[in-house]
Amino acid sequence: MRPEEIEQLKSQIDDLNALLSEAIKPQTAWSARQERLSILLLKLQDGLLNQRIFHRLEKWLLADRDSLEYYLDFMMLSALLHIHFGPERTDPFQPESAAFSEQTIADETRSV
Repeated sequence: MRPEEIEQLKSQIDDLNALLSEAIKPQTAWSARQERLSILLLKLQDGLLNQRIFHRLEKWLLADRDSLEYYLDFMMLSALLHIHFGPERTDPFQPESAAFSEQTIADETRSV
């Protein structure tokens, strides 16, 4: 990368960090209740919650807005990680469009 491109990326990152710092609420100390929520969410993802515990979790999220926000952030992050690093991706550090274009080029050169 050229120095100008690096500086442009740094500038974009600084802008995004400024936006993020405006949007993030100060975090309180991690409580036992939040730790329990985290464990339940991990078990939910692994399919280990029985119906009774699932309904308790559902009621908890409906009654507590902070827990619901945490749940949404947790699930969004998990989904993004799965999309980026999921088993269907052969190289998680290569964008899908680049992988596709390289494959297309390879296919075209074989057919010529």
